[in-house]
Amino acid sequence: MKRQRIFITGAAGYIGRHFIQASQTKDSQLRAFSRQACPGWLPPNIEWVQGDISDTAQMAAAIHGCDAILHLASLSILTAAQDPELDYRVSVFGTGRLLAKAREAQVKSFVFTSSAQVYGPQSRLPLREDMECRPQTVYGQHKLMAEEIALDEANQGVSVLGLFNVYGGEWGGVDRATAEASFARRLASGKAPVLHGHPGEGRDFIHMDDVVRAIWSALEREGKNDRINVGSGRLTTLQQLAEVMIGISGLPLASEMQPGVGQPLLLQADTKKASSMLQFTPSVPLEEGLRGLIEHAESAQ
Repeated sequence: MKRQRIFITGAAGYIGRHFIQASQTKDSQLRAFSRQACPGWLPPNIEWVQGDISDTAQMAAAIHGCDAILHLASLSILTAAQDPELDYRVSVFGTGRLLAKAREAQVKSFVFTSSAQVYGPQSRLPLREDMECRPQTVYGQHKLMAEEIALDEANQGVSVLGLFNVYGGEWGGVDRATAEASFARRLASGKAPVLHGHPGEGRDFIHMDDVVRAIWSALEREGKNDRINVGSGRLTTLQQLAEVMIGISGLPLASEMQPGVGQPLLLQADTKKASSMLQFTPSVPLEEGLRGLIEHAESAQ
């Protein structure tokens, strides 16, 4: 495949930094776009453009000359709940505007990272891409709206990647407001993990290294617009996660409970489409990834 010139939004974020670092082994040119100023960690061969996705003219100029787009720009679930209007502007309006400018620039490949939150509660697992989505969070609702806009786009090879619970990696994995990061920080301090919510709440954990590989595969994919799950295919409850991480730490601890209300949400990916369309299979076992996460937390003490 010919060398790609890739425009990446949300470049300073959790996934963005890992993707940029991984690009050093690829024969591609990256133009990173973010509201933040150029960071000190940026490799010298990466072009950095400081800007806002809400500025149409600025974004159009930044896209010029690129033939692929990786759209990572997004707010957090918590921020979306606190400011739904802002989240709509970024997730829905911003995505639609970016797609329009990509069409004008004749971009050949467009990868949009969505979320398993679009599924909401379902009566059966694993979750397939053709299921009716029932998102319960503002974040999930807006991601679904953005997905629909992207998949309706004509004349572009659009890949919507439904990311499940991304964790780990070299940068930022232990600082996040997620269960596995919280557990790792507490274990690194010699404290027991605290389970907030239903212990049967279940997620599909996919390591950052695998997510980056899936994104590269999607950027190189040719074909019709489609939605593809990116997960491990393994369901892990909060209780199981805590037990595995305590076992890895070797500490004589038992998890603590702060039970929540309501029914547990279970998110587990059907990975058949990722395997067939992206030739993607996760390579980092959960226990290995969690061990690395705990080690990073310990080194940060």
